[in-house]
Amino acid sequence: MRRHKLVVSALVFLSLLSSSPLLAQRTKQLVVQVYGANVFASEGVLLDRGLSAGALLGLRTLPQTWLMGSFAYGWHEGEDGLPDWDTQSYFAMLGYDIVPAGMNGNWIFYVGAGGIAFDPEAADAERRTYFAMNGGMKLIFDVSRHMAWTLDLGFAVAFSEEAYSGGEVWFWPLGIGLAYHLP
Repeated sequence: MRRHKLVVSALVFLSLLSSSPLLAQRTKQLVVQVYGANVFASEGVLLDRGLSAGALLGLRTLPQTWLMGSFAYGWHEGEDGLPDWDTQSYFAMLGYDIVPAGMNGNWIFYVGAGGIAFDPEAADAERRTYFAMNGGMKLIFDVSRHMAWTLDLGFAVAFSEEAYSGGEVWFWPLGIGLAYHLP
């Protein structure tokens, strides 16, 4: 009996996914975004706040679900007169849009994993890459059929060594950008 309920539930779910009204609402399939951000770093590490520029590619896989990938390059001040740091971050993310399809814009909550490469400007320090995780929210406000303004608020944490950067580095980016929707 339990298997029958599971099979029936799966068939109903698949028929809903393939229904034409549901597919008709999926107008924005692909989003390309460029952005700039003011990035704050956690206290007690060797780098401080900075700026970041990046790009994101997002693909809507289901009416409310997004797969996204991003790259960002950051310029950070060294803490208390120490050398400056450059960072490069790479993330793969899964997002959930809470705005119903067919409405203006998107409000996507996301989580992801990837890496952050640290490149200190000190002559005796080497470039290193560490595993990182991120999350946050992305607001996309459509201004035309293909263009939108974006606002990003999130976090990223790089699990770096204490001896290298002062321990785990938490980043808190606040970014604005421009997105292009491809139907």
